[in-house]
Amino acid sequence: MESQMLDDALVAACDVARKAGAIHKDLVQSDNVVRRKNHLDIVTAADIQAEQAIISDLARHFPEHLFSSEELYSVQMDDMQSHVPWRWIIDPLDGTINYANGLPFYSVSLALQYFNETVLAVVYDTTSGTLYSAQKGKGAFKNDLPLQVSSEKHLSNSVLSFMLTSHYSQAEIDQILQLVNALARKTRGLRLFVSQALELAFIAEGKLQGTVCIKSRGFSSAAGALLVREAHGQVTDLYGNNFGNASRSIVATNHFIHEDVLRSITI
Repeated sequence: MESQMLDDALVAACDVARKAGAIHKDLVQSDNVVRRKNHLDIVTAADIQAEQAIISDLARHFPEHLFSSEELYSVQMDDMQSHVPWRWIIDPLDGTINYANGLPFYSVSLALQYFNETVLAVVYDTTSGTLYSAQKGKGAFKNDLPLQVSSEKHLSNSVLSFMLTSHYSQAEIDQILQLVNALARKTRGLRLFVSQALELAFIAEGKLQGTVCIKSRGFSSAAGALLVREAHGQVTDLYGNNFGNASRSIVATNHFIHEDVLRSITI
């Protein structure tokens, strides 16, 4: 890999993430629901305009790179061909329903992958203006300050998040409620943000000790997973396998409680 190119890519990603965040802010007061993905999930003008701005800017800097994004350039994460060396994984507005309802948990998520391995990550918390970033092997940062996961070693003192959204089937709803029931009796508390990129950033920062999602989408988690790993956390699927593009679930923790979480959610 080219070190200078990655440094340039990080600068470009940080700049365009802030630009996308500005689009979020410009449109947040408007009724900007464009269409429905299904009978409950939505796409807003902010999703589409932010995505267009991100891809336009990055393509100008890196014309040889490919792009997979949540809205206009969507492909299945496990369908991406490994012979393509450089690809950006983009969620222009992670937490769309939060955004549309005035809740402050949404972000821009950008990951650069080299042969399907994430080597660079940027997550921009639009509401707070906080920029999280990471390069593989170089650590994770919050506004240029190094990040470290929580040192909490006991599940009983830990706060975790989980995911429950409108696109879950009844079987998936039943499964996550079983997991919630198991974890609620063993943790200090559970939280429901429904903004995967931010939740992973919060783990990297030490605000959360872990998160569990039984139906993870790579667009929202590719960048955050690198943040957690570079902050010395651990990321797997529900079964303890290494998390990657083909993973269908995600368990991310501060590492210390990881095995306890996996044991607790084994049903």
